[in-house]
Amino acid sequence: CDAALADLPAKHWMRKVSLLRARALHRLDSNDATGALADLDLAAAAAQQADDPLYARSLSLGVSYVARWRCADRAMRQRARRWH
Repeated sequence: CDAALADLPAKHWMRKVSLLRARALHRLDSNDATGALADLDLAAAAAQQADDPLYARSLSLGVSYVARWRCADRAMRQRARRWH
């Protein structure tokens, strides 16, 4: 993801959002929640046409779902700690 992100023309902003979301998922899998959330913020900021209906129904939802999944995962772990 890093190499592809480094050499990506601005006109391919949807690809950038997709790559950042993918990198966020990999970071979550590696327990790097801070890096993952930073990537999700970058993905949201990279959306040049966030009001585009196709973007709103696909990539935007994907970025939001990953962020919510992270928050839900954190909440579930906190609840589980209460029972131990």
